[in-house]
This record gives sequence, C-alpha cells and structure tokens, in this order.
Amino acid sequence: MNQVDKYRILQNFYTVDEVINIIAKDNIVYDPYSLLISKNVKLGKKNVFYSNVIIKK
Repeated sequence: MNQVDKYRILQNFYTVDEVINIIAKDNIVYDPYSLLISKNVKLGKKNVFYSNVIIKK
C-alpha cells in the first residue's frame, strides 16, 4: 500500500483504486488522484467529479 492510500484510509476516504473501480464505474472522474470522497457519503450515478474535489459528511 502506498503512502497516499494510507492517509486516505486514516481519514475514511476511498483509496485511489477504489475511486477508479467503484466511483468511476457509474460516474465521470477526471482525476482520481485528486478526488477525495468519504466512505460515509451516499453518491448517485452519472455525476461528474472534477480535479481537486473533497466530498465528506
């Protein structure tokens, strides 16, 4: 596991791989490396996520 994912896990955010494999499956994600989404958030489908976005509850 890389350091970036360790920080994400400590703060309850999806890892980069989870963003790519889970979030981007039903949504458009322009930059999975700068997108931080809390695992407490409920997302719909067909959203567009731009760079440098943080979504948390």
